[in-house]
Amino acid sequence: MIISKSLFRTALALGLVAVPVSAQAGTTTAVSNVAVELAAQCTVTGATVNMGTYRSTQTWGDVASVLGSYGENGAVEGSAGMEALEFGSVNCSAGAPYTLVVTGNDTNNSYFMVNEQFIFMIPMFKSLGGTPLPDANTSQFGGFGTRASFPISHVGTGAPQVLRGTMLIGIEETGAFGTVHPQQQIGTTEQLSTPLSYVLTF
Repeated sequence: MIISKSLFRTALALGLVAVPVSAQAGTTTAVSNVAVELAAQCTVTGATVNMGTYRSTQTWGDVASVLGSYGENGAVEGSAGMEALEFGSVNCSAGAPYTLVVTGNDTNNSYFMVNEQFIFMIPMFKSLGGTPLPDANTSQFGGFGTRASFPISHVGTGAPQVLRGTMLIGIEETGAFGTVHPQQQIGTTEQLSTPLSYVLTF
């Protein structure tokens, strides 16, 4: 059989088109990040606030002379100082801002009920984690720090921050203020207690 040159060239050309071409291997890379968002953690721990031990024959003036008083003469510091008592602690993640509000059983006051009489006290907070707190009212409590029910704004350190202060005893000398005369005896051997409430916002 005789094949013309023109047909052979056409067939050869078609054959070249049909031959597969080998693909070249390659490599590509990418980088991604794995992110985990960690929320700030905070806890507040109350404390049994130990105001001391007294005899029933001692007076409320004796208690006030140690812890401090508030009456017609304003706020008076006691011999134990303005940070005599520990009111618990806050533990928040380092750098986490928070707000603490502590209230007594009469909002910004606390009281004992002794022989059917109210013994009013004012919780005052002088420092938190060793940092001095601002005065709640300089005209009434200058230097004593923040009063109960006033918000305390602070920043966590990752370690417990202790809240310290005192309980000012409401003293009545002329009847114009307070509920108890400084010479009035405590008059009971029962253990006195009153609640405090803690609200921590973070």
